[in-house]
Amino acid sequence: MRSLEESLQFSLFVRLSAGIQLTQEGGQLLDYVERGVSLIETGIADIRAKQGRRQFNIRVSPWFAVHCLLPGFSDFEARYPQVDFNVRTALRFPDFPGKRPMLPFSGALVSGRSATNSY
Repeated sequence: MRSLEESLQFSLFVRLSAGIQLTQEGGQLLDYVERGVSLIETGIADIRAKQGRRQFNIRVSPWFAVHCLLPGFSDFEARYPQVDFNVRTALRFPDFPGKRPMLPFSGALVSGRSATNSY
């Protein structure tokens, strides 16, 4: 403990004849240590729970995820509790290198010109 206190450059304990007592700094650090240990325990439990489970990963558009996948997701989970279903959404933007995209506009002014034609 003393080498830890030297490394930290503050005391964690007050040493008494009847035992030890946490310093204010030690009590503050204890809160963080307890949270850290709890996170580690949660991680270990999560890893153990997933051992032997099948992973199903899918990447779809946000619209498809919201309107098609999510409405039936609870049924899927109920039928296949041993499967971890991971949905990632992705939006792909078109690549227009050196090309001018054709965008239809009707009835609006674009750069001072009537936009009744496609540009």
